[in-house]
Amino acid sequence: MARQRFRFDPLIHVKAEAIGLPGKRSFYLLAADGKKALRVKVDKPQLEMLSLGVKQVLEQIPEGRAGAGKPAGEQQPQTLWPGEEEVAFVAGQLGIGYEESRDLIVLVLYDIEEASRRSPTFVGLASKDQMEALSQEIDAVCAAGRPLCPLCQLPMNPEGHLCPRSNGHAQLV
Repeated sequence: MARQRFRFDPLIHVKAEAIGLPGKRSFYLLAADGKKALRVKVDKPQLEMLSLGVKQVLEQIPEGRAGAGKPAGEQQPQTLWPGEEEVAFVAGQLGIGYEESRDLIVLVLYDIEEASRRSPTFVGLASKDQMEALSQEIDAVCAAGRPLCPLCQLPMNPEGHLCPRSNGHAQLV
């Protein structure tokens, strides 16, 4: 059964969030177009790569294009956001691009259950300012998790972890 397709043009609001305790968090992208809102479950590495991709795309846009392509009426649709249990789909792939004619960033998400399909499940067009803010929010959401081990750079649990760099001889806390 084919899933519903979503196109938010323009994206009025886009944000990232994590729900749960560090080490057991679930990550989501939320998007709204003013009439409807969508919650998509994503993995933390997907969010981190999206943030990096946004930064790379923004760096490649010519300076003269700054300020154009702003979607109308930035809103805070707290009442629109679906509840935690209302996930539209789980993202398998994320993509980002630039629509030069409108000076907008294009965000595409593919449902993990429809990985073989060529058309994305979600397409959203947002301003460069919106996507830059999303990138910063993603960085903050991802950094709010477990602290990293100073030796191996892997996340440490509150009770510590067996660091592979210490060959299992030391439990770092």
